[in-house]
Amino acid sequence: MRVEIFYSKEVDKFIENNQNLISKIEIEKLIILSIKKITKIEVVSIDVMAMKGNYNGYFRIRKGKLRIIFRINLEMIHIVTVEKIDFRGSVYK
Repeated sequence: MRVEIFYSKEVDKFIENNQNLISKIEIEKLIILSIKKITKIEVVSIDVMAMKGNYNGYFRIRKGKLRIIFRINLEMIHIVTVEKIDFRGSVYK
């Protein structure tokens, strides 16, 4: 499975300031596992959920106190755009 992942400027800044919490490699692994679960390729134990309301069409990965909000474009290849990463209380604002 080929996946291209794009990060918003906000996400790049968060990762740069919080390198001890999460890295891009960890995010990529979580997103690949999420895609496998969403597309039902594999049974994977990861907390991923489709979002509603203002974030309709997006998905959320929960990893401890962090939330990763992303969207998937399911064409020939999987294109994922990571929109936000932040702590639980701040990510949805």
